[in-house]
This record gives sequence, C-alpha cells and structure tokens, in this order.
Amino acid sequence: VSTYSSYFRSSMSTGWYRKWFNAPYYNLLYAHRDDMEAGAFLSGLLDAWDCRESADILDMACGNGRHAAALSEMGHWVTGIDLSGARVREALNRQLEQAKFYIHDIRTPFRVRYYDWVLNLYTSMGYTHSEQDNLNVVKSAALALKPGGRLVIDFLNPYQVRKNLNDFEVQTIDNIVFRITRELTDNSIEKVIVVEDGIQTFTFKESVQLLEPEDFLRYFSQTGLSLRTIYGNYQLEPFDPHTAERMILVAQKSHVS
Repeated sequence: VSTYSSYFRSSMSTGWYRKWFNAPYYNLLYAHRDDMEAGAFLSGLLDAWDCRESADILDMACGNGRHAAALSEMGHWVTGIDLSGARVREALNRQLEQAKFYIHDIRTPFRVRYYDWVLNLYTSMGYTHSEQDNLNVVKSAALALKPGGRLVIDFLNPYQVRKNLNDFEVQTIDNIVFRITRELTDNSIEKVIVVEDGIQTFTFKESVQLLEPEDFLRYFSQTGLSLRTIYGNYQLEPFDPHTAERMILVAQKSHVS
C-alpha cells in the first residue's frame, strides 16, 4: 500500500480543489497549457460544427481564461465562471473586450436558456466523487443552453489513465521542485504534489473520478441532452478508448424545451 494512501483518503472530502487552484504554484506547474493550443482546438471545433458567426458561450471552470481569450479573439461573447477567486482574477487581468468573468460554483445554475454553447474543458468535473455533483454540473450546463445549443465536455480518457499511469515524476520549474505521485484508487486518479520552494515545502492534491462514456450518457439522458459525437484528441480525431489522448463529448439540447 502506498504511503500516500492515508493522505488520499483523509483529504478526499476536504475540497482539495479550493486549496490547489488558488495556489500560485498551480499556474507554474501547468504553464504548458497555452493560449495557442486552446485557440487551435476551439477554432477547429467550432468550424466543425459550422459555428462561424458570433455566439454566446459559457466557459464553465474557466480557469485563467485561456479558452475565453481564444473565443473572444474569434468574435464570440464569452462568460467565464470558476470557483477559484485567484483564477478569476487572472482571467479578468486579460481585459478581454468580449468576455466577462464571475466567481461561481458550476454545480449550481448560472443562467437559463442563454447560451449557444457551454464548454467544460480540461477535466473540470468529477472532483468530489459524487454522482449528484456530476449530474448537477451537467444539469447546470443544460439549463444554461438555448434549445438546440451544444455542450462540450473535455475529459481524460479513463482507459488510457489506467493503462499508462506514470506513478512518480519530478519537475523543476524556475528553481521550484515539484514531486508528483499518482495512484489509482476506487476508480479515480489521485495525485499528490509536493512543492519544494527553497526552504519551504507545501503539499497539494488532485483527485479526479474516472468517468466512463456510459456515465456521461446517463447524465445527458437525465438533463435533456443527447450525445452527438466523441472525439479522441484536440485534433478532433474519432474516439478510440485504447489510443485516445482525451475524451471530448459533444451533446445537444433538444430544440423543444
């Protein structure tokens, strides 16, 4: 049994995301998630669905606003919501003309029948391991959509996570050392991140439920959504559970609502 198992269990219900997403080290570790990558993915996605005119888009769990920045540059009107005040402040600092940002829990409704698209990108649910919380995220998205609107959920591919788990790595970024341990427990991927910043050491956690396509189909069926397609990467290639880098689901709200 891993020496980290007790830490995983004790911190499961303490809202790890509140601590980690507000930490300054979060941006540093994930700096490789850049605006160019976000822009290429979203441009290809919206073109594939013939969305070339200005649309109203809700970015759920918007983080630092990199996806909102790309969408705003394309001429769309974007609302970004995130539970982390630190992340929302960073997004506001971008001073985007066609984007607004709010601190908001994506498990609760934000607006009703307002958006053409709702986006939940880069594995931004499954943090609490609660079936009701997962359903509430999808329900909030469905409520926010206009009839005929589309929801995009970009999630990790659980099959690849189980197959290719990298259980330990060390990264040094700007003289700060990140020691990262991963473990599969109870159908989830658990990560402990030990940060060594000079003489100071901090410990953070990530915990994500390994949701299957069937789980999302269940959430969609309960919220008036229907699955249209699943992509396997940001280049929009078909989803193959054995090889796909990601699991990107596109669902649509009924036109009769």
